[in-house]
Parts: sequence; C-alpha cells; structure tokens
Amino acid sequence: MSTRTHVIVDHGLQDYLDMTSAVALLAQTLPTTTAIDSYWDSVDPLESKREPEQWRPAPHHKPIEPVLTGPGGLLVNFGLHVICIYGSARWSGFLTIESLRTVHLTAFRSIARCVGGTRLLLLPDAMDEGYDAINEALSQAECAARLRNKYGPPQPSVTAIPLGAFTASIPGSHLVWFSEAL
Repeated sequence: MSTRTHVIVDHGLQDYLDMTSAVALLAQTLPTTTAIDSYWDSVDPLESKREPEQWRPAPHHKPIEPVLTGPGGLLVNFGLHVICIYGSARWSGFLTIESLRTVHLTAFRSIARCVGGTRLLLLPDAMDEGYDAINEALSQAECAARLRNKYGPPQPSVTAIPLGAFTASIPGSHLVWFSEAL
C-alpha cells in the first residue's frame, strides 16, 4: 500500500449531508479535476483512456458517512466541520514532482473554494488526522494543532518546494505537512 496525498479543508456548507447539492456544487471543479486524468494519461499513455467522470456518491457512501468520488481518482469525504480530499497522487510524488503537485494543487484549491474553504492542510495519509477529522468531527484548527504537536510546524511553502528537498532516504522524512491559505 502506498501513501497518498490528503487535504483537510474547512467548509461553509449549510448541510454537509446533502449529497445532491454537493454533486451540483463540485460540478464547478470539473475543468481542474479532469485535468488530473489528463496528467495521468500524459505520463502513462499506455493506460486505457478513461471517460470523463462526473462527481457522484462513492460505492461505499452511506447517508451518515457522505463520500463523493470524482475525476482524477479523487474522493471527498464530508464531515461536520471539514472535508477531507483523498488525492490520487502518492505523497512522495507530490513532494518531488512539480507537474504532479501543480495539477493536484489546482484541483484541491478549486474544490476548497467551492465549499467555502479558507485553508488547505496537506498531508500524507500515513498521518491519521484526515481520518480523525471526519470520524471525530474535528475542526480544521484542531487538526492543525494535532499535526503541529505530532510532526512539528508546517513546511514553509507547498508551491515552492526546493528541488531535492524530500528525496533523501531519511526515516520519517515523508512525515511533513503544509498549511496554505486560499
């Protein structure tokens, strides 16, 4: 199992359980989220082409555990105070491949703006705070406090990661996180 990229976003949704409204709202993100599929097709042209996807309830969606699946291999889990975006990018690739990071960041920001988010917390799924945020109905501030207590302060900039910054094989070097205001 590989470590994927997670994003915790605050939201301003009136009814986070209303998936019909969420699907309609996230339809605005289709240009940026389908760009992820285009990116994957460009780096792996032998992979079979996908039909353009729409946002829809995930197969494991339950009314009390709302999850949408969408283009680019994205999942969005809706919680009381935050949403958690589960990205298709491996965390190691997100940290080291600028084009992969850029296409995913663009989609993450688009989703965040749609739900009225003000900040992105970007982290690897090896950190449990993304799951905890939903399961324990944590606020984004509580998630950031937990991340800071366990892993230290956020890294300086998700958009300006120095070349080679996270390529060394240092145990735990992948346990870094970022906080970005929108």
